[in-house]
Amino acid sequence: MVQGCVEEFLKYPGAILERLKCVNPQGKEELLRESLEFKLTSIVGAGRPADGSQHTELDHREGIRKEPIASHGYGDTLRTPFPPAVQIFDIDLHHLPRIMLFSTYDSFYVTASVDDHDQKSTTAENPHSLPWMTKLKLNVQASSIISLKVFAKRPLRKDQYIGMVQEGVETLLAYSRIKIYRLMSFDRHGNKHLLCASMEFKIMPLHNTIEHETTQHAEDQLARTIDVSEDTSYTPAMGDCGPNEPLTASTEQVAGVATPGLLPLLLDKISIFVQLAGKFAEAHSYTKMAFVILTAVYNLAGARSAPDRNINQLITVMHETYSLVSGVEELKRVESQEKTINSLAHQTIECSYFIRDYLQNRSGWKQSFSNTSKLDDKILTYEATFKELKNAIQQRVTITTELYVFRVHDLLFDHASKTSLNGMHYACGASIDSQKIGDAPPRTDIMESITSWVNQNDEQQIYLLLGAEGSGKSTIAHTIARQFDAIVRLGSSYCFSRATQDKRNATNLFSTIARDLADHDSQYRKVLWATVKDKRALCETINPLTQFNRFILTPANQMTCIGPVLVVIDGLEHSGNESARKDLLTALAENGAELPRNFKLLVTCRPEEDICAAFEGKSHVIQKHLKHHADSLFVPPPTSGQNQTSRPRFRPQILGQLRQKYVSISEFEDAIRRVIHVQLENAPLRLFNTSTGLLCDRDSQINAFTESTEYKELFRSLDMYGPLQTGPIKDAVAKYFSWVMLSHRWERKELLLHDIQAGNIYTLDPVGTVVKLQNFCKVARNAGYHWAWSDTCCIDQNNNVELQRSVNSMFVWYHHSALTIVYLSDVPPSSESGALANSIWNTRGWTVQEFLAPKIVLFYQADWSLYLDDRSRNHKESVPITQELERSTGINARALVAFCPGMRDAREKLQWSSTRVTTLQEDIAYSLFGIFGVHLPVIYGEKRQNALGRLLQEIIAHSGDITVLDWVGQSSTFNSCLPANISSYEAPPCTLPSLSEHEMQIPVSSLRNNIVTVESASKLYTTLENLGVPRFANARLQLPCIAFPLTEVRRSTGGDGDKCFTYEVKADGLQDLLVTTGDKLVPFSPARRTRQAFLLIRPWNRYDLELVDFADESQSVGDWPDEPGDDELVTRGLRLFVRLARPFGALLLAQQRGGEYKRIASDNDIIAQVRDTASVDNMMDIRTLEIL
Repeated sequence: MVQGCVEEFLKYPGAILERLKCVNPQGKEELLRESLEFKLTSIVGAGRPADGSQHTELDHREGIRKEPIASHGYGDTLRTPFPPAVQIFDIDLHHLPRIMLFSTYDSFYVTASVDDHDQKSTTAENPHSLPWMTKLKLNVQASSIISLKVFAKRPLRKDQYIGMVQEGVETLLAYSRIKIYRLMSFDRHGNKHLLCASMEFKIMPLHNTIEHETTQHAEDQLARTIDVSEDTSYTPAMGDCGPNEPLTASTEQVAGVATPGLLPLLLDKISIFVQLAGKFAEAHSYTKMAFVILTAVYNLAGARSAPDRNINQLITVMHETYSLVSGVEELKRVESQEKTINSLAHQTIECSYFIRDYLQNRSGWKQSFSNTSKLDDKILTYEATFKELKNAIQQRVTITTELYVFRVHDLLFDHASKTSLNGMHYACGASIDSQKIGDAPPRTDIMESITSWVNQNDEQQIYLLLGAEGSGKSTIAHTIARQFDAIVRLGSSYCFSRATQDKRNATNLFSTIARDLADHDSQYRKVLWATVKDKRALCETINPLTQFNRFILTPANQMTCIGPVLVVIDGLEHSGNESARKDLLTALAENGAELPRNFKLLVTCRPEEDICAAFEGKSHVIQKHLKHHADSLFVPPPTSGQNQTSRPRFRPQILGQLRQKYVSISEFEDAIRRVIHVQLENAPLRLFNTSTGLLCDRDSQINAFTESTEYKELFRSLDMYGPLQTGPIKDAVAKYFSWVMLSHRWERKELLLHDIQAGNIYTLDPVGTVVKLQNFCKVARNAGYHWAWSDTCCIDQNNNVELQRSVNSMFVWYHHSALTIVYLSDVPPSSESGALANSIWNTRGWTVQEFLAPKIVLFYQADWSLYLDDRSRNHKESVPITQELERSTGINARALVAFCPGMRDAREKLQWSSTRVTTLQEDIAYSLFGIFGVHLPVIYGEKRQNALGRLLQEIIAHSGDITVLDWVGQSSTFNSCLPANISSYEAPPCTLPSLSEHEMQIPVSSLRNNIVTVESASKLYTTLENLGVPRFANARLQLPCIAFPLTEVRRSTGGDGDKCFTYEVKADGLQDLLVTTGDKLVPFSPARRTRQAFLLIRPWNRYDLELVDFADESQSVGDWPDEPGDDELVTRGLRLFVRLARPFGALLLAQQRGGEYKRIASDNDIIAQVRDTASVDNMMDIRTLEIL
């Protein structure tokens, strides 16, 4: 059950959430985990509530938020007759789907219908931030059903229907405030489905029937601004400013007050501005504060005499000024005048303080002036300031006016007063302005609570914000301080710190605050000066209690400024140990109640035991426990001066956080961190910040993001009442962290990491390669990117771990970059086609992957103009540039545009780099790591042959691709089957003529008639099919092959003297052939044998079996053939038989003492062929050889 006092419940205007309790068998009450949510409202007058005012199950399920039930009693014959018409207004939509490619181009409108009469709203070009000013008027009856349908405008097709809201008019009128409904749609079977999108609107009764108009005519006549005099019979609550503008407190104060005059009109204009001016972030917050204060003034005016003529004139000028900015179209016209709008907001809050305090204290103020005209002059100064702002807005001129702050006493002091106060202890560097904090958005609910407390003229002078480390209390304190400092309401700020306890502690806290307040208010200075004048001992006292009583209390109670004076104390727990801060706590907890009501002290600290105990039960202190955002749901029990209850109560304004779909700030931050982690997985370790010119590591990049406008916008877009949408987070993070890569030819004196690490690239002398980096960063910045990378100075060349990671990741960095800029330093401006092909950049080893990897590439000439003046978005899509590169590099156009890394077609990829050069010989191999998708240790100093050998070994070991063995030149010391230099792949691979299908069928048909040959072919096919794949490890190659022993080697005439020798070679089963090599071979013959064995081998290629290539992405699973039958196996065997009889590329091997073999390199391809097809089976020596 839930049990409570009605009077206590009625104090909460919104929903109430109470823990259930039960009585256990022992008769004791126990609180359960379950809770009950309900709303309670009083009914004025006798009678029962209207039937339409009851919540239904459908209401609870479909409504996102519904306000307390109002008692209109429409339809009850004993009460008010049902209205003949209604007006729907302040329509807004949330969580709309994306219609166009970019959501910024989406446009929506709403149609309202009842009894087949339609009205259509104006189109909303930006529906996520601005509500429509449309008013839809409909004739209704008590039984009418209103349908509101949402459509998306489509430029070339029929408008798209999104969903609808449908509800009885009697039910709608039962709720006096904002409605928010989930949109619904119906499938073809008539089943209803709730959508994520929702509609927010207000409805009011009209007392006259309206004439029906056509939809088009109605749209043409729709008002673009709110007209307060349109229906004087109905006055909505002043505080209804939308669900995102919590002005409910002012609503409670104003409801039911009907004071004539100008103030209601001004309030209405400010209310509209608050709803619409979200884009003016600074002005928005101050104007909301002014609305709350002026609402209290409006309530006050009902019980007092009318304001003075000058006050009325001031309100008139304020109303005229806000009339210029209280509509959608008006705000669009002043978007560029943000400074002027901010000045308007600052002056509005100041005038609000003045009007409020003047109406309360006008008689006392008039006595403070020698004549009334001086006070009137002060009011006229306010009026003049507003007129200046009004003129600036009308003329669309941006100005920043000086904030005029009213003082009852304007006093002048001589130099002696300042000198006397300088004797008081002062903590330099303790103010908010000297502190650096994170820019993460603070808790809005706490911010609004503190702002409201500062502006309330009550007897709670101290706001104690308690929270653990990292809870955001300092961020809140700093934000509040800066907010009120902007309107000259911050008297002082003092930040304690663990690191500076020797300079900032309890001994100089109140003396520092007193000196700041003396600079803030002349009357305060006068009294403080009188207190300490000629009293050196008092002036230099370090006792906190004495300081508070003499430096703070005495002058504060004689201050005469209007509006609040805020003092912020941050980190009170660092003011000293418990003993040191005892007197400080006594001063605040015991004597703080004597401060004037407009003197406000905001104190933040950890919930230390002595601090909490000191402030416990103090009526002048508000305690707020700042926990995890999702946990901070309970209102603490009231203090001794309030209505006592032991039960914690949930805060009504954040009840939605308890719902199942609630997204907390911490969850949102965690989601951002996860997305950033994923984004930076493929990003370089260091990047230039193109805005600041600083070189940033990962942590610096993340910090820059958390302080950026993009991060703030992301938080402002947080939807706390729906499922967490990671899409916008991914989009924002990906856009912010996008980087640009530089591809260029290294010059002699490139900047390295140690040259730039502590400096700014933009501030270096623009000489040599510095200019190149400066221009590169500027081009990236002008293209809209925050980050840029260059291999010269973004890698620590002296850190082997970082260097290895960078080399292995470089292809990935280029591939995931948003843009790669290729700088051609040797291509002059206005060069014609062909200059790129002849550039030195096109001969370097690293530039192969730097062009293949990125998705978007732009070529720049020596003067940083685009190559060929090609201004397309991506030069990879430029036909002239692509064709030029294809001709000069030998890389096919498909690979140039959309290259896929991997080991497929390894021989072709090696040929691409065969003519390239690198400064360090090992780099020719390292530059290919990304192209082949391998990750290997980077060992500078190992020399070219070892680096290339390790790469080729990895390719063969993982892919089994023996085309890597197809080269001519010198053997490597790493393994004799591999070349010593990548230039050995420059010659095209050995390609022999293949048989057409018709040419293949002729010998296959002939062999099929020979049973012995058929059996031999099938046996040979099975043997080769079961043969293993090449294995390569520890520089030893295990190579499956068909071997042909040499029977005779004879020196032949020809060759190149001492460098190259030609031999006539004979082998079993092969036709005679010539071999040219740089190695000397010992001639031998059957008559003159040699102990060393020589072989000509045919490396076995499994592609000859015509099996399915499962790695071929062009083949789908459906293309794979079924398991072959016997006849198919025979056919395959015979086709293999014919293929083996064809010429093939052979390798010449020499046996070593341990039984292994070494390859004898040749200067040209060795082309061998069996003597005849019939003898193929007899000559087959199939084995796996180990080659060193």
